[in-house]
Amino acid sequence: MSERLSAHGKEKHPRAKRVRVVGDPEGGPPEWVRNAWLGVEFEAVPCLNTRVSYRESSSHKPTPTQPCWELPAQDAVAALREYGQYEAADWWESRGFCSDEQKKILAFRLDSCEPVDGSTVLFPVT
Repeated sequence: MSERLSAHGKEKHPRAKRVRVVGDPEGGPPEWVRNAWLGVEFEAVPCLNTRVSYRESSSHKPTPTQPCWELPAQDAVAALREYGQYEAADWWESRGFCSDEQKKILAFRLDSCEPVDGSTVLFPVT
């Protein structure tokens, strides 16, 4: 199996899929920041459990049994920049989401993203 790397050179999770944001990621950020995600693609991992708090999530606070996609905040913000959403990326960075010390994770509701390859994700995942 070939090594797969994230935007920051780290090995990717084996269940990571390239997904596209297709629905409004509800949550605490201003609407213009949330809307900047629409159409953005990134590698994310399907999860049932998450460590993400409400303010750290691009959606709402996932419950322990709610399926979601999660990825490192640094990778998510890098994807925003790749898609030309510089102001939204600056918003996340100005709030410390890309700090190397923090290692924050962003979570998106399962229904706000779709796999780019058209595949489906079966839950539960561990």
